[in-house]
Amino acid sequence: MLLHSFLIFILTALSANATPYTMQDLEALEGTSNFVEFFEHAKDIRPSLRGSPWKKITVSMADNYLDSLLASSSINQKHLARVKEISKWEVLANDEFYIKKRNKVLIQATKICLKSKAEYSMCLNSAQEYFKEFQSKEFGIELAEILFKESSGHSKPIWDLARPMTISEFGEFYCHKTPAYDLIKERLLTNSSLKSELHPDCLKVFVKKLREELPLTFAYKILMELDALNEDQKSQYHLVKILNAGELTSKSWELGFKAIKKLGADHQLREKLLGEFKELNTLPDKVFAINDKKKALVISKQIAINFPEFLDYYTAQCLKWLGAEDTFPKGNPTPSCHNYFKLAKIVNSSPGPVLKKYEKIMNSWKEI
Repeated sequence: MLLHSFLIFILTALSANATPYTMQDLEALEGTSNFVEFFEHAKDIRPSLRGSPWKKITVSMADNYLDSLLASSSINQKHLARVKEISKWEVLANDEFYIKKRNKVLIQATKICLKSKAEYSMCLNSAQEYFKEFQSKEFGIELAEILFKESSGHSKPIWDLARPMTISEFGEFYCHKTPAYDLIKERLLTNSSLKSELHPDCLKVFVKKLREELPLTFAYKILMELDALNEDQKSQYHLVKILNAGELTSKSWELGFKAIKKLGADHQLREKLLGEFKELNTLPDKVFAINDKKKALVISKQIAINFPEFLDYYTAQCLKWLGAEDTFPKGNPTPSCHNYFKLAKIVNSSPGPVLKKYEKIMNSWKEI
């Protein structure tokens, strides 16, 4: 027992009397790029003696250390712990160049994590910790970008990383690009109050980008919620909504019916909307398959009267698909096509030759 106590006393005394490193020692470590030993002893220099030479060599070694990590294919926990520790040092904490390069290292570490066999949630948690410790709008959006590419059902924590940028005046440079654009779009579909949080400049570029996705139903829905549609576009919204309705409420029926009637008197608007429909991989047509057959028949007839150009294009695409006359990489462009032709036979909403071609294709299938 006495021997054990004596040994502890000796070791403690030796440790207390260990000679602190001098500037000359630190310069020698810099010459050999010995980062580990340098950062362990850089603060051996007393605070009152940490003048320009000490600051210069410390910043230089920190910069070179980060460069070495960026050039490496492996950044481990010891590396990250060291980076976090020296980031607290006053000489580095407010150095803009160091901060930017430090953030690059943490982003690189996140990329390495995502490429490894680690669980996505582990990489996400690490990124959240980085952002919590070193908060910056630009850093957050950069982390969000690389995480979003690999995400699957983790949009909420990624949004937390991107949000600071979207509510700032710098949002105009990001809110029309992935991931901010996609995250805003997703959240507005379920929470229209988000509009009040976004910076006006962010919202402006977001809306401009979203208009490019018309006439997709979700684009109309969001723009309607944001009150960003003109009167013609509102009519188009109600038309698309009724065409893509799995079921019809009295309100959607009324507004959709008015929209169809309006198209009948506006050839230019019909041509514009048809051009937008031609950009879609799948045409809105759920209304042809609703359970309320009476309403489906009325809609089919009214579209034939007021927007025949749509039905001409719709049936042409359907027949090309059924007859294998064209390739459709995204699949069937007219999912409710068979339902439509059943209705068309009753109300004559398509010309006879079109109906005959459909019958011919169907009969050819029976012969196979």
